[in-house]
Formats: sequence, C-alpha cells, structure tokens
Amino acid sequence: GCDNWIEKNSRDEWCVAYLGISGPKQIIKTIIDTGFKEGFRQSLQDDDDIFHPGQKVGRGVYFTPSIEMAEQYSKPLEFGDYNYKTVLMVRVKPEKIRQSASNDSFWVVNGNCDEVRPYRILFKKV
Repeated sequence: GCDNWIEKNSRDEWCVAYLGISGPKQIIKTIIDTGFKEGFRQSLQDDDDIFHPGQKVGRGVYFTPSIEMAEQYSKPLEFGDYNYKTVLMVRVKPEKIRQSASNDSFWVVNGNCDEVRPYRILFKKV
C-alpha cells in the first residue's frame, strides 16, 4: 500500500533512488507545483524492461539507484564561499520501477509519478 513508503525492513518498503538537480530552489518549487516531468531524451524508452517481461521501458522520469550517478547530473550550486552538488533523494514504489535490460544505471517511472515520494535534499561540498 501507499502508507508504508518509508517503513524499514518491510516487504513493501519503497526503493531509494536519486535525482541530480541544478538550481534546487527552482527545481523543488517546480516539483511541488507540477510534479516530476519527463526529460526530452528518453533514450531507454524502446528497451526491454527487465522488471516487466514482454514490455518496453517506455517514456517516463529517470531516476538512478546510484548517488554517484546522480551527482554527475547536478550542476554545482554556489553558496557563500563553497560550491555544492545537490541531489534529491526519493522513495519509489517498487512495482512502478522500469529498468532497461541494457542499462542498469537508471530507473524509469512512467506516468505522473504519484508513487514517487521526495524524501531528502542532499548537499555535497565540492
């Protein structure tokens, strides 16, 4: 169910994923106002989905299970005398995750992402 998205050690625990962001104030406001939006590239949409045999990954929002990969998509933010990479940590309902058979670096969530929950904003000094 949707009530146990943050439970620990539950069979239904939602998966942790990351999204590298640039301009966190604007991006976070957009996510709050209009939700997550599909990117324009959609490079995995025609790949076979390993979690849903016989189906394609399809169009959707790209997340990654790797914080290191998410950092690569974060443009440094200047704050005071320091620069920070910014990553949004989310929880994703496992049944909604699609993954390419040829690329395990990304998870794709189709549709409106109602079952993706923003969880934390992470900053890393660079």
